[in-house]
Amino acid sequence: HNTLMPIGTQLLEIVAPITEGTTAERYLERRKGAGGYMVITQTDDHPPRRAHVDELGIRIVGQFDEHGFTNMQLHPADTGGSFLEIDQQEGGEDPMGKWSPAGPNWQKAIRKDTTLALTEVQMQSPEPETLAAHWGEIVGVPADGTTVKLPNSVFRFVKGDAEIMSGLTFKVADKAKVLAAAKARGCKVSGDEFF
Repeated sequence: HNTLMPIGTQLLEIVAPITEGTTAERYLERRKGAGGYMVITQTDDHPPRRAHVDELGIRIVGQFDEHGFTNMQLHPADTGGSFLEIDQQEGGEDPMGKWSPAGPNWQKAIRKDTTLALTEVQMQSPEPETLAAHWGEIVGVPADGTTVKLPNSVFRFVKGDAEIMSGLTFKVADKAKVLAAAKARGCKVSGDEFF
């Protein structure tokens, strides 16, 4: 089961396996709990991105091109950290424009009372600078140490035992309210973080 929620002009998809044997279920079992699964990015010129991925020898595990939407999912064993998807949407140059996977009227679901933007995706790695450089090479934005800065978000790579997506950072309307809600739902709260 999945839901797609707009966070400003970005989208966050939450996936929960409801049948046995799904890719998401196997990933969660290997990870031993919930966590990030895939980072989806958008480009305005897909063919050169595809050619670059091929040049790097990165395997593609899923792809399609239909109705003005081009999709390319990269194998996580070749990217490290998580699945990485690079898509192009005809008319998607406008941040409020069309995005086929979200439906024709996704913009109407934008709410600004709590969460305003997804500002950062964090990934752990035993060698964060190496993984940052690799992701930077894949997306065509050179890493600055352990960060890769995209136009509307940042990939941050931190030290950890395994290569996994380990966190998300959001801009919110009322930080105290969000942290209180997380605590009320049983999350551990530490400073500005909850998990």
